[in-house]
Amino acid sequence: SNAPFSTAPYIHKNNEPKYHAMLLRAAEEGKRNREHMLWFAAKDEPLNPAEIAKDLHSLETKLNRFLLFHDQQTGGIPGLNILYKGLKVRVTQKLVKTPSCTILKHSPGTVVGWELHPIDRERIAGAERFLQKYPRCIYIKFEDATWEILPELGPGVYPLYPTSCTWTVNNATRAKVKRTGFCMVPDFASTAFMIQGTTLTAALAECGKLVANPGFSEMMTSYVILSRLKIAGGENGGLILLRAFSKDLFQNGPPPGHHCLLKFLRNRFSVSG
Repeated sequence: SNAPFSTAPYIHKNNEPKYHAMLLRAAEEGKRNREHMLWFAAKDEPLNPAEIAKDLHSLETKLNRFLLFHDQQTGGIPGLNILYKGLKVRVTQKLVKTPSCTILKHSPGTVVGWELHPIDRERIAGAERFLQKYPRCIYIKFEDATWEILPELGPGVYPLYPTSCTWTVNNATRAKVKRTGFCMVPDFASTAFMIQGTTLTAALAECGKLVANPGFSEMMTSYVILSRLKIAGGENGGLILLRAFSKDLFQNGPPPGHHCLLKFLRNRFSVSG
């Protein structure tokens, strides 16, 4: 619960645990900072409801379950969102790219305000509540940005509006759903794939089970996770392993693809005596 670990990314190889961890950790950070937290859901509309369920009750049950799917399954628009001032977020789609303003996919920012739907504007006492409708707009500040979308917003503040996308529920039946929401997620977790190339001060790492039979894929994924840190540990950061991993994880020898390629290149370009 201490800085910098309270906001350090949780890194996992899969999207589903990453998605649930980012929501949970964002909520815990909001509670630590005593922020008034708002929750809201995206809106899903099946293009053909008969492809999803046979009756209205079953359809409603499945639509509620869809809200728990991670954002990579649903076109970058998460089903459940948390909102409070100071929330660290990142966008899941490219928002704009012009000579004067560029906000690319995965750009980090901070929530500084929002505009709620009229039926949700009355403030209700309590630490958190679930909105009846998704917000009309969320204002995100991008650090070090000098551009201004509107003078009244100030430099680096971007008004994020709801957007829609169509995602496939079932590849076999090709059933599709139109989702309306925000292409934004809390910036408290990541997959190993997405964190590649990043240098971190602190991280919470998940490298698999103690009782497992890991292969080269698991080894490379864990190597990416563990090599993102500047230091292994200290007062100003480091690595926290959430659980012990298999003793065989790094006992499989060099990856065959990399090893064979380097052996070939060294033999080809070596200087003969």
